[in-house]
Amino acid sequence: MCNVNFRHLKLSVPFILIGISFVIAFNIFLKRLNIDDRRQTAQFGMHEADIGVLQELSGNDLPTMLAILKDQVGISTVIVPESTIGSYERLSKVTVLSGHQIINTIRVGQLYRTVLSELRRQTTIVPNATYVVVDEIKVYKRVISYLKLFLPKASVIEHKGRIIQVNLPVEKVMRLPLGFSDQLLKTYMSFGLNIIPEFKSYATPSTLKVDATFSELADIDQVHSIMFSNDYNFGDSDFIDHLLLNIQRADYKLIFPEFLSKDFLQPKQFHALAAQLSSEVVVSHGLTDSDVTGSFDYLFNRYMRALKERAPHLLVLAPVNRSNASNLYDKNILYMRKVIETYQRYGGEAVDYFPVLSSIKYSFAEKALMGIGIFSAIFLVILKVHRLTGVRQTGAVIAGLCVIYAAVMGAPRLTVPMLGLIAVIIGPTLGMIYFYPSESKISGMGRRLKVLHLTKYISSAVGVCLVSAVYCVALYSDPVYLQNIIPFKGVKLGLLMPVILVGLYFYCGDRRANSIFYVLRRVFRFPLTLATFFVLLMAAVVILMYIFRSGNYLQLLEFEANIRVILEKIFVIRPRFKEFLIGYPALIFGFWFADRKLKDMVWFLNALGVIALASVINSFCHFHTPVLVSLYRSFFGLFLGVLFSIVVYNAFSLGHRLVKSLSFISDQ
Repeated sequence: MCNVNFRHLKLSVPFILIGISFVIAFNIFLKRLNIDDRRQTAQFGMHEADIGVLQELSGNDLPTMLAILKDQVGISTVIVPESTIGSYERLSKVTVLSGHQIINTIRVGQLYRTVLSELRRQTTIVPNATYVVVDEIKVYKRVISYLKLFLPKASVIEHKGRIIQVNLPVEKVMRLPLGFSDQLLKTYMSFGLNIIPEFKSYATPSTLKVDATFSELADIDQVHSIMFSNDYNFGDSDFIDHLLLNIQRADYKLIFPEFLSKDFLQPKQFHALAAQLSSEVVVSHGLTDSDVTGSFDYLFNRYMRALKERAPHLLVLAPVNRSNASNLYDKNILYMRKVIETYQRYGGEAVDYFPVLSSIKYSFAEKALMGIGIFSAIFLVILKVHRLTGVRQTGAVIAGLCVIYAAVMGAPRLTVPMLGLIAVIIGPTLGMIYFYPSESKISGMGRRLKVLHLTKYISSAVGVCLVSAVYCVALYSDPVYLQNIIPFKGVKLGLLMPVILVGLYFYCGDRRANSIFYVLRRVFRFPLTLATFFVLLMAAVVILMYIFRSGNYLQLLEFEANIRVILEKIFVIRPRFKEFLIGYPALIFGFWFADRKLKDMVWFLNALGVIALASVINSFCHFHTPVLVSLYRSFFGLFLGVLFSIVVYNAFSLGHRLVKSLSFISDQ
């Protein structure tokens, strides 16, 4: 009687602890849903250079172009890069000449003979230096003051006639940043457009230059946020702290481009800056130069996918300039307006402000209780896989889990990543091994009863994964995760480990799980047959594709890209291929054929089947994606997976009957 009570206690206590911790996690989960409800707004902007492209295509002047973009398209924001020596030269505000060019010009007696001769009388012209000639006093003061802020004194020399000698090659001088002049921004300001200044980079970070630039921006009322060029030099931690202080003092928001790790030269430094501003970060979505070469349909689908699946605060529209299409300007205006109107039709709101992101707070005690629930799930898996005989073995396992739990909770930086990773791995594993019925139970079932138990099995396994997803969403509710400043760590491990664990469990079976080492040793001694080789090769290909495609490392085939577009048009949010083409069919067939000729392949089918469950949780681990979007995607992944399985099963049955019929006819 005592043994029976103890056995029941081993199961009931972990389930009670999981239930208590789940209530806490679900309460935080509901707060996350409230935040998602307030994320259905977006600000639409354009880069100053792209506005220039539209001007060239249309022949409009800047005021006319801005009026069209604001009133007809719906643009409310313009990104303006920091002025440089090169931009002032394009505006005919300065003349830039290299030293060797001056020497050659004087030698042949050509352009600027009077000015350059006077300069030559003042000083020795350095061939490797650059000379900036300025007419306007106001522009001269700006150029000389900024150059002296971040260049060594010996590198900047003033000469009579407002001539500045810079001891740098002309290519570098042309890129030197000179802050933001309200005179150059007045056209944008007159249209009431929000201005996002883009800070340009220089080789040596200068705190003085940063202070001067922020001081200038303070006088411009239409600046509420800033961004940095992708080659910006963030320097060391002290310089980042100085930038942070200026941003906080000015009460600016920081524009944080999606997928910046691919494009930025210093993504880690930028992440470090953004992490300290988490709730004041504005996630933006834009295109790279290679993306703009796509068609109008490609860009439209790309923008709409970003708006629907990730809800960025700022969408930076770009025109198509590399196309042979006629009426290129009109088509650009129409496609950009279509993006905004479609977004509004789906329930989004185009705004000219950035909403404040609320912060979800939870205490250490709540985090600790969620951790207890997750570790209780580990205990249940161990209890199912291994035969724990007696109080001593059970106590040893509990003591070991307590030590690991204390270590995880005692390391604040690792607590959330470790608990999240465990939840991602344990959910699919627990769902598969606890709810998969025994072979003896499946063998006596009729077709209808089998369908009923299959439905119950899949629903239970998916339900466990959704519970794990709730834990992950609750743990990763800080703005630094919701903004994807710090993404989920261990994506590949979370996808691969359930496949390995479930495959090993079903290969070894209930009675051999405790002897896994000896089972694997026997496997490695088996002779390698041709059939076994092809099974292993197919498994390796599927798993490698599964892992690498999870990070979009492989380029999409045109056929696959077209299917994705079709699925997005039908379902709005595209279900994942690995769920409905691989995971769910394998999960269903692993149950359906467990008592037939394929029963020796159940371990392989279940290993592939857990891919669907791991992918479900992985969808929720894109924390910048609204939760309901992930839930919607998971539901249709299951729906298409069941549908695809039925089609494959009937096609296989029909083919099998056809082969038997042909064999019978040939025998006659």
